[in-house]
Amino acid sequence: MAVTQIRKRKFKPAKTLRVSWDSFRKQLNTLLRDSELSEEQAKEMTNLIVEGKGIVTQRPGTSNYYLASENGKIRGLFGAKVGDTSELLAVSDDGWLTKKSSSSYERINGSSWVSGEKVRMVQLQNKVYIVQKNRPLVRYDGTTLLSYTTVTSPTSLTATNLTYLGYLEALPGVGEWLLRLTQVQP
Repeated sequence: MAVTQIRKRKFKPAKTLRVSWDSFRKQLNTLLRDSELSEEQAKEMTNLIVEGKGIVTQRPGTSNYYLASENGKIRGLFGAKVGDTSELLAVSDDGWLTKKSSSSYERINGSSWVSGEKVRMVQLQNKVYIVQKNRPLVRYDGTTLLSYTTVTSPTSLTATNLTYLGYLEALPGVGEWLLRLTQVQP
């Protein structure tokens, strides 16, 4: 029977590695192995974000920014500057206009909109005009809603002895056609 001599190796503790965590200029890198990362890279950053030139800070929490309605979808959303304040306006499926100014919410009464249809808004000067298909135009001035009355179609209109001459003209370099109409006197 052969006798083998077992030689015990002397125990060497691992070297202490000093790492400075003050800069992550190369930021998050999930593609490389841990041994391939430089000192300015991180493999995992849970609840952390990098700001500026590699400064690691805690990720801010989340919250609902704007609770226009608890019913249905938002059908129109618009950011407006009314006077000196910025307001976020929304019309949802409940049919009411709500605004958020600073941290408060307020429902604006005076007009309502049909559920399920899109609402369009545009701002001219300090007034916001709101329109929806098959509804009259509404103006919001920062405090109240004003509904315009619908203009009826004109009746009893007649046109006699009008003759128009029309021709198509190609616009060079654009690839479009233009229809030109000119009135011919009888």
